[in-house]
Amino acid sequence: MSPDISISDSGSVNTRFSYETRSAVMSISDDNSLVMASPAPSIYSVTESIRQQSYRVEHGRIVNNYSDVYGLPADEEETYRLNEQHQFFTHMFGPFPQILYEILAPDSSTQKAVIDLGCGSGAWIYDVARAFPHCRAVGVDLAPIPGPSPPNFTGEIDDINLGLQHHYSQFDVVHTRFVAQGIQDYESYIDHMAKCLRPNGLLILCEFDFKIYRLDRVPYPPWGPSYTPNGQYIDTPFLCHWFNALNRAIESRGGSLAAEYMYDWAKNHPFFDGAEVAHQEMYFPFGPYSLTQELISLGYDAIKLNRVGEMVRNDVHSFLRGGRVMLLSNMSEGEVDLLENPAHIELENMQFPGLARVITVYARRKANVENTLVHKWNH
Repeated sequence: MSPDISISDSGSVNTRFSYETRSAVMSISDDNSLVMASPAPSIYSVTESIRQQSYRVEHGRIVNNYSDVYGLPADEEETYRLNEQHQFFTHMFGPFPQILYEILAPDSSTQKAVIDLGCGSGAWIYDVARAFPHCRAVGVDLAPIPGPSPPNFTGEIDDINLGLQHHYSQFDVVHTRFVAQGIQDYESYIDHMAKCLRPNGLLILCEFDFKIYRLDRVPYPPWGPSYTPNGQYIDTPFLCHWFNALNRAIESRGGSLAAEYMYDWAKNHPFFDGAEVAHQEMYFPFGPYSLTQELISLGYDAIKLNRVGEMVRNDVHSFLRGGRVMLLSNMSEGEVDLLENPAHIELENMQFPGLARVITVYARRKANVENTLVHKWNH
């Protein structure tokens, strides 16, 4: 028997929803003490009409109906892509960083809590909820999060660009991954996330920088030719042209390309001790390569790199199809076809060596700083 779902409407002009699995639908509950820019929600039961209001069809794909900034789909194919992507990261790095086990260890004085902002398919936060059943787990996204969900999980339908004041000082871990393209002001977003943390809480930021790198980790130019250190001419891959067009589409919608700035923004934020802010850069191949000897000469484990590349290639094929919705916001069907079709062929043949860079930032909140501290990014 599937659990009942409840959904909340804040009653503000910018509608915000909150829903959670439970055995009975909650009654209405207003908490005026939390009414700020993002007021505390009231609880209502989900109806099919409300579910339908969460989505619209755009260029043949289902997308969220609450934000024009985040343009990727919210349909079954995208959910599958996000789940597979999460499995890839789990396969590569294990389920969680070691510090998460320390921070979320049971505490008799308080219930530990984790929030995943822009949680997509819910894969990461569901894993957290199952691994730490004593914790309260919250997922926030622009569309209903697919179930079934763990019993200690609560979901919220929300545009996080509206602010997070109703979550201030409530969480031991705040996590966000691959949401920059839907965030209008990422620096301010970090400020809000910092204020959601309890003392000594952990912020985890993870973003892709939407560039393609050569094997020597120098980015391909967005247009035109490229040259290796020994002077060899390399055509810029069609995939670079496609990502360059996507970057323009993200900016035209009001999104951010924030990956390379996250570390500095977190390190300079007054809630974090610079010594407690760390970042990690990982490079992943866009696919398996036929250039095995060249890979070996550059010090790569060619077999492992190609195995990883196969998983990434499948993700990028799906990402190209989903990103088409965003490109069509300022390009014609024909123009998008001229970029997308060769990019798919390029990925399948994999004659060019290309790497994706993913940046992760970990920041630990100070124990003795209050949310009343005036900050230049406060709204």
